Amino acid sequence: MGFKRIIAVLSASVLSTALVACASSDAAEAPAQPAAAAPAAAAAQAAQAPSAPEQPAAPAAAAAAAAPVAQSAPVAPTPQKIELRVGTVEQSTKTAEYGGTLVQMDTNDPAYKDHHKGRTITNLIVFSNIHGNLLHTDTQTRSEIVGDIATDWEVSSDGLKYTFDIREGLVTHQGHDFGASDVAYNVNRLLTQPNDKPLPRGGCLRAAADGATATGQSVEITLPSPVSSFIQCISMAYMLFQPQGILETVDADGSRDMTTEEVDGVGPFVMDKWEVDSMLSLKKNANYYKEGKPYLDEYQLAVLPDASTRIAAFRTGRVDMVPPFTTPKKPEVDAMKEALGDKVTFQQILAPGWRGFIANQNVAPLDDVRVRQAINIGLDRYEFNQLNFDGIGFLSAPYLGMFDWVYSFDEYFTWPGYRSVVSGQVEEDLATAQSLMKEAGYGPDNPLVTTVNCGTNVNDECAVLKPQLAEFYIDVEIIRKDRGARLTDANNMDFELWHESKGIEYGDPDAYHSLLYLPTSGINYTDWENADFSAGYDAQKGLLDLTERGAALRDMADILYNDPVWIGVLRPSLNHGWWSYVNGYVPPNFHQATYKYDHVWLDGKN
Repeated sequence: MGFKRIIAVLSASVLSTALVACASSDAAEAPAQPAAAAPAAAAAQAAQAPSAPEQPAAPAAAAAAAAPVAQSAPVAPTPQKIELRVGTVEQSTKTAEYGGTLVQMDTNDPAYKDHHKGRTITNLIVFSNIHGNLLHTDTQTRSEIVGDIATDWEVSSDGLKYTFDIREGLVTHQGHDFGASDVAYNVNRLLTQPNDKPLPRGGCLRAAADGATATGQSVEITLPSPVSSFIQCISMAYMLFQPQGILETVDADGSRDMTTEEVDGVGPFVMDKWEVDSMLSLKKNANYYKEGKPYLDEYQLAVLPDASTRIAAFRTGRVDMVPPFTTPKKPEVDAMKEALGDKVTFQQILAPGWRGFIANQNVAPLDDVRVRQAINIGLDRYEFNQLNFDGIGFLSAPYLGMFDWVYSFDEYFTWPGYRSVVSGQVEEDLATAQSLMKEAGYGPDNPLVTTVNCGTNVNDECAVLKPQLAEFYIDVEIIRKDRGARLTDANNMDFELWHESKGIEYGDPDAYHSLLYLPTSGINYTDWENADFSAGYDAQKGLLDLTERGAALRDMADILYNDPVWIGVLRPSLNHGWWSYVNGYVPPNFHQATYKYDHVWLDGKN
């Protein structure tokens, strides 16, 4: 499927706001389009990366882009809906049956037993079934935010206090009471990151909240200023809550992860055994607070690092579900669908977030903004799509193009560099990249020499990057390192270009801020900070009117484009699949989601 067709499918199948409040006012006027970022001749004047780059004039193509559709404006920070679906799966009308084992697979174990330290989809899959959220996106509708550990919640009129009523009678798998004090400890732990140990997926909480206090069965979380996306933040699947007694023991030590025996929660499944690099087993929680759930007796995760082994295991029925992130390539999926027909179900799900190359603006030669702009404009993103994403990837822009009250995909596709996604390299963009490099002092006989720090997958975008950069006078050496060594380099800011891929945890632009762009974010590896961007963030974060908020975010997107540190390429669409005897499973709208299998049951697996 070509990229133009993918975009058409996306446009037809999702609500264009991506986040629509349950209650909304009449449609607001569409925000006026700010000048689309296009650093050409004007941008080439700066010799060094400025703290707040001057905005160049909009290109003619961008100025002619259609205005975004007017959107409804949320009127209060109430529970919100998420609409990022590409397709739908009909729920079974059969009567649920008890028993059986659901076997899923992934490429590796969860990185940590202490879920707050984890940052991977594998962590989400396993620990969504062990722990609970205050609130979460309903796993049957995949749209509304509903209570989990909390039964009710309210927001003060000034938007500075959120009060959650905690479910009474919660007991952990190991028989300990679980209540408001446990929740408050978790929130404050994510805020303070004790022992200077990073809790990477708590960035949105740290960007929004002051702290939490427990009173009786209620927890109060206070904010220094209103944040319209806070309910989305507190509901994301990385924001799971663990027993206070165990966390206190781990935090008092400060130098260790949890043990398997310390993994305890209130969710539908109980940790049973964990064979490292082999398999993990969770057994049914007979005391789960949802009466009659779960239906399954057991959930297993099989660790299968090799892609061909994973495909064979699924085709032969040894596993029931392919992983929601490390999914098969499109040709492999097409072959399985042809061979197995309606015995298997595949759902394409989005992986919103950011993926591309981080340019370390602190070190030469990437401290020259013209070099970073040349890379951003000169890349042929269509070629990346065909070679790395089966042609079904989608643009990794400053913000997701489906947030079209900021910038739509169609608007992004008028920007130099980004417009290559649709049909390939634009000669004018390549010429602009070459001109910027010459302005910076480089040329065909004097190429810039730099490095890119990559993972160990030889088929990733780094292999495509090298010949592309050579077209505009950059000779890049690919450095391959494993995850541990790369994290050390990131923490020491010891790199020039860096290949990175991270999904946002919830469907709002603020998820990009807390993950990437703020000084407190999880992967702001270069300590990038821009005064105008920070001011824009503070201005937009409490706005409930999408017209006003979108205008501020457009200015922020322009800053990120004109002072490119995060040089986005593409994000993947994922071929999530399962055997059709798996019932009660509704696939998520996007990959960073709650994978709670309390409603799943098996019909004729054997």
